[in-house]
Amino acid sequence: MHIGILGMELMKYYKHNHFQSSIVFTDHLLYDDLSDFKLIIIGNSPCISEKEAYKIKEYVHNGGIAYICHRTGELDELGRKRYIPILDDILGIKSRKLSNNAPTFNLINDDVKNEYDNWVSLKFPHTIVEIQNDDNILANVIDWLPNTWEKNDFTFYPGIFYVKYGKGYFIYTVLTFFIHT
Repeated sequence: MHIGILGMELMKYYKHNHFQSSIVFTDHLLYDDLSDFKLIIIGNSPCISEKEAYKIKEYVHNGGIAYICHRTGELDELGRKRYIPILDDILGIKSRKLSNNAPTFNLINDDVKNEYDNWVSLKFPHTIVEIQNDDNILANVIDWLPNTWEKNDFTFYPGIFYVKYGKGYFIYTVLTFFIHT
């Protein structure tokens, strides 16, 4: 398993700030009790089986928080493309497409803005999504090409949003935190 640069940085952040963290593999997800975890981060995990999706939904429904990134659930456990990614119905995602442009997040939630400022630009692969309900957006994303910023030639898309599910929450970001180098 290759965690990637940002995934490693996230683990270092948790360790430095004395947050207990673990890497949860498929066997843990399917056969162990995840209720001890307040948050699970499901990195760029395009391959998810129906059983895994069920366990993730069960975990969130019972009060957990699942932070989902980028292309999660686009493929089945054998790597076959799904017509609709397996968690998109719960996330309220109507459509998605991949982008190789540079994402710039426009933070719109006041708590998040106070912590990080209004804009965060990155150069990572990301997904452009259309969602059913935009009431729970924490950040929009601008998918911009080089040399278009000055022309104000951009459109806002949902970048980070959350969905209440049972007693817990799904949080989705269009960006992957787990990049291979």
